[in-house]
Amino acid sequence: MQRTLSILFLAPLVLLVFWIGGFLLKAFAALVMLIAFYEFVMIAKLERQLGVKYGLTAFAAVYCAIAFIALISLPLSVLLFLMLSVWGSDIGGYIFGKIIGGPKLAPKISPNKTIAGLVGACLVPSVVMGLYLAPHYDTAMIVGVMIGLIGQIGDVSISYLKRRVGVKDTGNIIPGHGGVLDRVDALMLVIVVFWVLSEFKVVLWP
Repeated sequence: MQRTLSILFLAPLVLLVFWIGGFLLKAFAALVMLIAFYEFVMIAKLERQLGVKYGLTAFAAVYCAIAFIALISLPLSVLLFLMLSVWGSDIGGYIFGKIIGGPKLAPKISPNKTIAGLVGACLVPSVVMGLYLAPHYDTAMIVGVMIGLIGQIGDVSISYLKRRVGVKDTGNIIPGHGGVLDRVDALMLVIVVFWVLSEFKVVLWP
């Protein structure tokens, strides 16, 4: 119930911020990335190896800064559909994983993830991007699969860091969900990758 109520409150709020854009989006993006960086640092503090501790902190600073630049640089319509695609990927992965089950994707890092869930995580974003890129459905399928795969990499990477230091969540700021980084791990990597691809004209948005 707590998890559902958080989604019902936050999802419309986030969509509204992205829809309005401008200064509000920049301020919101800055706040989210600052909190994500703080949570990265909290994880790094639990590391026993000094090299990993300082390396992770430096990486987090660069990564969060690039994610912020990507957030304020991509067109609003692209941001909205990337975000909806990542949300759809989470839902597709959960439903396919629960209904089909089967072999685990990364049992030692994220025990709940399955290969069937990965299929769902790639299929649903393809449908969402099909609405945006229509009638270029072949391109939408490729972009959707990329979003699913990249999002899963971002999710599993943060899961690995949490398991490495022995914590369940990156924080407790979102009731029922944990930290901000727990919620934006997939989205951050997706936005960064597609911003880079856009800058190099590998992906051209309508």
